[in-house]
Amino acid sequence: MLILVVSDDEHLREEATFAFPSDVEVVLAKDSKDAWRFLEERRPDVVVVALRSGNAGGFNLLRDMSQRENLRDVPSLMLLERDQDRWLCKQAGATACRTAPIEAGDLAAETLSLV
Repeated sequence: MLILVVSDDEHLREEATFAFPSDVEVVLAKDSKDAWRFLEERRPDVVVVALRSGNAGGFNLLRDMSQRENLRDVPSLMLLERDQDRWLCKQAGATACRTAPIEAGDLAAETLSLV
């Protein structure tokens, strides 16, 4: 299984590397540009993306993924900073959303439940 985690939050990226079982490959990206470099070569089983991830943001990343036939059905978990932004998850096409901070174990469990 392959999971792409996109966030400019170093703490979140670090926790994500240790949160998942050892048979899960976790690829980290700081922003949507890094994520697209990865997505051009490989298709993840699920994407975890922070709403505000670097330059173009997680919102735009998920919207752009929904326009690509090979990526539109990849499940996604969008991490929000405020509960008031839940409507953005739907607009972006996220499968699920969660308000941060999120414990590493909860992040892994919720992400794996999407697959």
